[in-house]
Amino acid sequence: MLLCPAFAGWTNGMKTSDTQRRTDWPRAVMRLSIAFLATSILLVVTGIIHAPLIPYWQRINTLAAPIGVIKVQDGKVTLTDNRVFAPAGIVPAPGITPDQFDQALRVATMQGVEVTRDLGDGRAIMRAEPKFYNWCGTCGERRTRGFYWRGDSVGCDLAQVLILTHYARFDPATTLLKPIERWRLDAMTHVFESELQAGPCFISEPSKAFRYLGSERYMGDDQFLEYVWKVAPPA
Repeated sequence: MLLCPAFAGWTNGMKTSDTQRRTDWPRAVMRLSIAFLATSILLVVTGIIHAPLIPYWQRINTLAAPIGVIKVQDGKVTLTDNRVFAPAGIVPAPGITPDQFDQALRVATMQGVEVTRDLGDGRAIMRAEPKFYNWCGTCGERRTRGFYWRGDSVGCDLAQVLILTHYARFDPATTLLKPIERWRLDAMTHVFESELQAGPCFISEPSKAFRYLGSERYMGDDQFLEYVWKVAPPA
């Protein structure tokens, strides 16, 4: 059968078009699937990035059995068992008012204290767990999925942290201290001299925390103090 050239061309084009449709259909489905998958991944990632992060404090050398502090006044803490103590071995640093000293003492003991040794004269060696809040972009370095780092909560000697934050200084005239206790407080003045020269550490009232310094975790490390300063006496 003979067909006119125009009709023959039209039928050939229709056949070609049908073939292309059969070939392009799986490709179109694949493209749609890939687009859907990519969009889903983008939405999930965006949701993770922009989801509210839960704040957390990294705890270091935590207190085992802290006793609550119900009052801070005149450089002394009143405990929930009604005992009243002043931190042994320190006096307010030069330029620090009684109110500033009490404020620092209050922030340092927000999570309670452990009484290491009662000197018997109204003073005691105590441990506390003050907080040091993060104030720069380092929170990104310690971020885990869904959380962000607020700062460190460091268990340490109460008198040592008050020296480090420059609200107190070691009192060489202090009596009843053991040689190792005296050495630790004296070491704070020498090892962390740069922090002391910076003046009183800023306190964040909303966070009830000292400004992060970076050297907090070394306070109770006798080996570090010994390495930087001098050999410690026998405990």
